Amino acid sequence: MQGYIQTDAQFGNYLYHAGSDTLTLLDFGATRAFSLEFVDRYLQVVWACAQRDKDAMLHWSIELEFLTGRESRTMIDASKDAGLIVGEPFATGEDEAFDFGRTDMTKRVAALGEAMARDRLTPPPREAYSLHRCLSGAFLACMRLKARVPARAILVEAMRDLKDGQLGRLQLSRYDSGQGAGMTSGSGVDAVGEDGEV
Repeated sequence: MQGYIQTDAQFGNYLYHAGSDTLTLLDFGATRAFSLEFVDRYLQVVWACAQRDKDAMLHWSIELEFLTGRESRTMIDASKDAGLIVGEPFATGEDEAFDFGRTDMTKRVAALGEAMARDRLTPPPREAYSLHRCLSGAFLACMRLKARVPARAILVEAMRDLKDGQLGRLQLSRYDSGQGAGMTSGSGVDAVGEDGEV
């Protein structure tokens, strides 16, 4: 079994429908399959970042082969620091929205880049390149839109869906303005495929 993600998160691949206040994914040409084993391990890293648990971050980064465990202290610390930074949207309370309009995470992660490039002993897993391209595109889009996103609630739901064998059925439409914190200020977001599922 596999999970799928659209890896080209750029504005041209979405259509906003003002009448229904929804955002719909249009282009599935850059869709990539990920094994559920990879997804599970990756979500464990994300969860560790969300929980601010540096020991678990290191453990799951080694399990996922982002790190070997033999890196320099500088590399390990830079990796943990980067994880804490990109985990900030998921570290809020479950009922809170993360304000992407007020973050400088790209500058802070970029400042760690030299140490991570210099002291890296192994390339990241192949799957990570397209996934990180997608996630960085989504984060940058949220920053540009100054979006407030209930990222932790979405992560908790994804973790629950993975555990229940329902990964890929996550519906974002419930996070509209009628349910509390919206994906953007006052607008709903719904990314759906032909069958109505993400």
